[in-house]
This record gives sequence, C-alpha cells and structure tokens, in this order.
Amino acid sequence: MTFTNVFYGFTEIAILLLAGVLIRDIFKPIRKTFLPASVIGGVIGLILGPQFLNVIPIPDLFGQLAGPFGVIMMTSAVFGIELKLGKLKNSAKYTLMMFGTGGAQCVIGLALGELLRKWFDLPQGWGMLGVASFFGAHAIVPSVSTAYESVGAETAQAVMGLGMTISTIGMVVSFILGSILVNIAVRKGWTKYMQKPEQVPAYTLGGIMPEEKRESLGNTVTSEISINSVCMQFCWLLLAFGIGYGVIKIVLLKYFGISVLSNMPDLACGMIGAIILWPILKKIKLERYVDRRSSVQIANGCLDFMICGAVASIQLDIVADNLVAITVLCAVLTLFVTVYCLVVIRKTCREDWFEKAAILFGQNTGSTASGLTLLKMVDPEMESTALEDFGIFQSTLGPVTAILMAVFPAVIVSSGNITVPMIGGIIVFVPAMIVLVCSIIKKA
Repeated sequence: MTFTNVFYGFTEIAILLLAGVLIRDIFKPIRKTFLPASVIGGVIGLILGPQFLNVIPIPDLFGQLAGPFGVIMMTSAVFGIELKLGKLKNSAKYTLMMFGTGGAQCVIGLALGELLRKWFDLPQGWGMLGVASFFGAHAIVPSVSTAYESVGAETAQAVMGLGMTISTIGMVVSFILGSILVNIAVRKGWTKYMQKPEQVPAYTLGGIMPEEKRESLGNTVTSEISINSVCMQFCWLLLAFGIGYGVIKIVLLKYFGISVLSNMPDLACGMIGAIILWPILKKIKLERYVDRRSSVQIANGCLDFMICGAVASIQLDIVADNLVAITVLCAVLTLFVTVYCLVVIRKTCREDWFEKAAILFGQNTGSTASGLTLLKMVDPEMESTALEDFGIFQSTLGPVTAILMAVFPAVIVSSGNITVPMIGGIIVFVPAMIVLVCSIIKKA
C-alpha cells in the first residue's frame, strides 16, 4: 500500500464523515439517538460498500486505523495529566464508585463471555469488550483488538467488529434509556436543578454550535517561523510513544528478556511513554511547549476517522453469527449499570445522587460525552457537585482505568486465560463495595 493509496482512503473517510454531519443536521430525529457523525458516516460506508450495494470500495486501510490512531488517542489521554491523588479526599466516595463500576463490568463481561463461548465461536477473552465498549465506547475498542493481532489479523478484525457493534448499541442505550431514567427522575422528584427535560439546549444534540458557545481549540505555543504549534503537539505524542516503545519492547523485552511483554499492545506503550515523558518535561522546564487542549483535539480528530473506518469495515457475517451473544452481553451490562446507578449510587452518594448517577450511567453505557449530556439534562447550569467529582475521577483513577483496559487484553492473549484480569477487576470493584457497606451501616 503506497502513501497515495492511504491518501485516497482518508479522502473517502472524510467524505463519509461530512455525509454523517449533514445527515445529523438535516434529519433532526437522528440527533436524538446521540450517535456521532463518525458512526453515521461509517454506516453509510457499510451500506454503500461491498457487503450491501457495492457502490464504493472499502479499502483495507479502513480497518487498520485502530492501531496507529489508537496509540495517539490513548497517549493523549494521559499525556499532561497530573495524577494528584490528593484530589481524591473530597470526592473519594464517588471516584471509587466510578472506578468500581469499570471493575465490575470487566468481571461480568469476562465471565459471561466465557460462558457464551460454549455456544458461539468467539475468541477467548472477548468479554473484555463488556468494559471496553460500554465504558469507553468506540475509543477503547482498539486496545482490545490490537492485543489480538498476535493471534491473527482475522481474529483482531473480528474483535474490532464485535467491539464497534457493542459500542454503538451502548451509545443508543445510554441516551434512550438514559432519557427515560431522567424523565422518571423528574416526575419522582429525584432531581434538584431542573423541572423539565426540554431545558436541554438544542445545540447539545448536535448541529451548529452557537457563536457564544464556541471555544478555542487550543493555544499556540510556538512561532510559525519555528514550527506549527499543532504539529509540535503531534510530535510530543509520537515522542511519548517512542519512549514507551523503547522502554518496553527494546530495553525490557530485548535486553532483559521479559518475554511476557511481547504481546504488550502499542497503545499501552504510548500511555506508559506519556507517563514517563511528562515529568521529565516539567523537570527540564519544557512543559510550556505543551498545549494539552491541542493534543486532545488531535486525538479526537483521529478518533472520528478511526470510528468511521472501523464501522464501515465491520464484517457483518461475524456480527450476525454472534448476534445473540452480543445481545445477551449488552442486556446484562445494561441491567447491571441501571441497578448500580439507581440503588448503589443512591445509597452511597446522597448529595446530588441522581446527578451523579446520570453521568455515571452515560459514561458506563456510552462515553464521557453521553454522560455529560445526561448530566446537562438534569443539571442545566451545572450547579451540582457531580461535574466536579467526575472531573476528579477523570484526572486521578480515569487514566488508571484506561491503562488497565489496554493491558488486560494483552495479558489474556499472552497467558491464554482470563484469571489475571478477573482478579484485577475484582480488586478494582472491592473498594466500591466497602464504601457501599459502610454507607449502609452508617445509615442504620
């Protein structure tokens, strides 16, 4: 594949993305599903591609973006983050509940996934998609898929297709069921900061952003004579990956012979490299050359291209063969998250409990964006403590969650069993259960 072919492939994805944006803008009912333009564009590509109408080609490039673009996304997720655990003090309870939800989804997904393998031809450990797809939506799926590349490209592609399908289902669940829960909460008086769901601004659903709500994409930190500022942020992300790759795949694997690292996905290398690089930059006073907002925008752009390409290249025969398994996994996880929000969060987080439950429900069935949207429905002016507590989780245990979701699949592939990730998920979940028990005892 030449670079010219890559350029043509990106051009096709760009057209599909623009088509997705226009469809969301023209057909307003579609906005209410909260599906992003990248998913809609990917579905258009899937319909127009060889598996349906065969009007346009779907290059192999579409299914190969997850690896390199996933590295950029996951590296950006932790690069420049200050892991100040001291912030946990005021919001420790909710932070641990958020963290514990991911652990529980990991355990439930893996256990149910192995059970379903008795009737379906699915890869070992595919149940990791229970947390990767439902907790991180489409963004985390590549971390699972990439780990299976050592098993075979066909297996990795199958995992990618399953993950993208489950993520899309999760996004729809997060907003449709989430909206239903919001309406119930309003009628029952569980919300403190709103009276009607219609108070949600129209621009939240999508379409053009009002001028007064538009924000800067980032700040320039260098002169154009020296280097383009966005280009420099991109270079930092690639340098972080290079450091992580060098430490893990060259120093520890090649020179120290730690063979267990042979299946470590590149995504984990990028995150570890970012954790190493950022303190070094601060030590030598070069952090002023970093603009985190710009690097996040780069990562978000990569995410849109990756999702569109991955959805357009989903192997429908694999999804169709395992549709029952996918449905069972999604139904069980949806039930768990719903009960967790309405029962566990209510008992442990009494202040603004439903506002916190709303953002947790959206995050743990869809994505951060869907969680924030549900919060906006019940707290239009962001007056509750939910956003602050969620932000503390994102800056403390959030990156830990992302790293675990990238590492666990590699552990499954290299070890041939799900024992270690299962134990890890349980360990993550235990603190949340301790908080719950303490809250019940205190109330009694």
